[in-house]
Amino acid sequence: MTTYQVFHSTLFSYCNDVAAMRQFYVVLLGLNETFYDADKGWLTCDSGQLNLVFIRANTPITEHSAWAKQPGYDGGTLEVPSWVITVSHTQFDGIVNAIKAADVPCYQDTPTEPRPGHRSFWVRDPMGVTVELYAVTPEVTATG
Repeated sequence: MTTYQVFHSTLFSYCNDVAAMRQFYVVLLGLNETFYDADKGWLTCDSGQLNLVFIRANTPITEHSAWAKQPGYDGGTLEVPSWVITVSHTQFDGIVNAIKAADVPCYQDTPTEPRPGHRSFWVRDPMGVTVELYAVTPEVTATG
């Protein structure tokens, strides 16, 4: 069997409000915005090797009103896509505080540490998608 070198380059996600997605992903989470056009309803963020493209839907999309099932926490009832966004351990607390100050839905009041040096905090984006914010300390990263 031949194995090919492949990687994901772009993920398209339809939404109801591109400005709200921009506030969440660019302003609060700090993703790198590479294109934004409010009139056309288009936002592109670069996340390393993956471009996240948010496009305003022509008709309203029902937002998730519950948490997605995801390994790592005991919550979640919906079997729908969810995300993990890894952030710098030095910026993790600041991002969590900004999210809480912005009244973003949070699964718990404080981050969890599922194992030493690994921190998680679950939130929902403006479409109700469950997003796990994840950080690893440099000591853990160095030792694997």
